[in-house]
Amino acid sequence: MGYVLRDLPSLDGAFAEIHRVLQPGGRTGILEIGPPRNALVRAAWAAHIRGVLPVLARAFACDREAPRLVQSLWDTLDASPKPGAVIRAVEDCGFASAEHLRDLGISSAYLAEKPAG
Repeated sequence: MGYVLRDLPSLDGAFAEIHRVLQPGGRTGILEIGPPRNALVRAAWAAHIRGVLPVLARAFACDREAPRLVQSLWDTLDASPKPGAVIRAVEDCGFASAEHLRDLGISSAYLAEKPAG
């Protein structure tokens, strides 16, 4: 699953469904984007999303709404669930070995395993 956690009505519901359909011993990976914690990275990322991406969208996208949609991305980043909440929800649904990996404070990867039988 990728880049949808902030749009889900319920983390528990989504992870319960993943747990239900995953075979015992199977692993799941979840990718998410969130606001950077580092102020300098956050400012650079905001400038990129609010300034550069809308210009590129205006220049190359076929849809006239693309620049507005790109700009709304920044607003939704603050709605991203915090890593602790994601890990708790994953573990509460029965997954084991849940871990959170973060890259530059922007992208997160969550890995977990459904216990074998």
